Amino acid sequence: MGEDRAVTAAELFHEIGAGYEAAFGRPPVVDAAVRELLAVLPEHARVPVDFLGHPVRLTDFAADDLVARVRAAGLEVVGTRSELFAPDKAGAEPEEHLLITARKA
Repeated sequence: MGEDRAVTAAELFHEIGAGYEAAFGRPPVVDAAVRELLAVLPEHARVPVDFLGHPVRLTDFAADDLVARVRAAGLEVVGTRSELFAPDKAGAEPEEHLLITARKA
């Protein structure tokens, strides 16, 4: 699309969707990292749920404790940040999401 002209709706849709799988898919490295992390989390700290069609386990750790567990799994934590997510469902409370960026040490 680097041309200097108006694009069609179909071209725009294609460009937006082209990177979707790369951005939101589950590459094998993500699955491997999740398996490594789950191996060090105690069973009582995990809650199974379905997220975007994939089974995941949620945890209820304080942020510092979760970061420490990611490190204990052999990963180097290169960044953390939190975001407030406010569901648009009536009666749903906003919740804080901790996002951890890590790589294999």
